[in-house]
Amino acid sequence: MNFIRNQKGITLSGMLMGCIVLGGLALGFMKLWPVYNDKFKIDAAMEKLSGTPDVARMSKKSMAKMLQKQFDVNGIEPVNPHDLYKYFVVAKIKGSSDKRVTLAFEIRKPISEELDVVMKYNKTIEVSKSGEAG
Repeated sequence: MNFIRNQKGITLSGMLMGCIVLGGLALGFMKLWPVYNDKFKIDAAMEKLSGTPDVARMSKKSMAKMLQKQFDVNGIEPVNPHDLYKYFVVAKIKGSSDKRVTLAFEIRKPISEELDVVMKYNKTIEVSKSGEAG
């Protein structure tokens, strides 16, 4: 009985379970980080678009082209250049010369053979003729 009272520390099975849990968390983080990183880059590109002077005077095609250039510079791959135009909506705000720009799409990345993670992206910004975000 004295032997059990003097034992301290972790057993080999406990250490293996801890390593498995930590390894699983690390693997999950490594699989999900690129998706979140692309989201942050897309947010930054949208904010840069909203800060561009005279962006409200641009056509939808010009705005999409400018956004695609930001995606190319930042290495954003989830949005296909040919599909960007259909995910991109520009609407005029009633009673104002400002416009509302919305980018909405899904990013789908595989975690394993039969398991995917899907992130829905939907961001709306307001752009004005002065180039200040609304």
